[in-house]
Amino acid sequence: MSTPAELVAAMLALVAGVAETAADPSDRVRLLMALAEAPMPAGGNAALAAVGRRAALSALARAATACQPRSYDEAESLRTDVCELLATEEIVAADAGEDAVATALRAVRGAVDRDLRRRGANLSPLRPVEVKALMPSLVLAQRLYGDAGREPEITRMAGDPPNPIFMPERFTALAR
Repeated sequence: MSTPAELVAAMLALVAGVAETAADPSDRVRLLMALAEAPMPAGGNAALAAVGRRAALSALARAATACQPRSYDEAESLRTDVCELLATEEIVAADAGEDAVATALRAVRGAVDRDLRRRGANLSPLRPVEVKALMPSLVLAQRLYGDAGREPEITRMAGDPPNPIFMPERFTALAR
């Protein structure tokens, strides 16, 4: 790889490969965030580092729209994290005089922000759950939601305890 075009193609292939390794959109977001936040190595090429970050941010924006947050809090956290990364890169591009890139990043940030706000608005917020004694997940689901059928959900929210007959006394669950 000696030409700039080959380096850019390799960088894009790397980002695509990382994105494809995760079947779950949440895992994809986590991996791409790490790429987008990766610091430039000492003596590294700033332009190539910018290409890598921007490719990761582009893939991250797509992954964020594919995510299905389980709660309002999760959607809001994802929105904040992704939009902060996009805003940071937008400033870097603007400071470098790359106005078209900064404008494109602003548009992507706005689209991600609107999408996650819209989807998050329809989700239940999280709330702390505290019980005085160990209870089975079926009983907790019935008490919290009036629906024992939500037992798998409450078990997952409690961190998948080894035995759902003995749920933890404190955990976070959906408010409704």
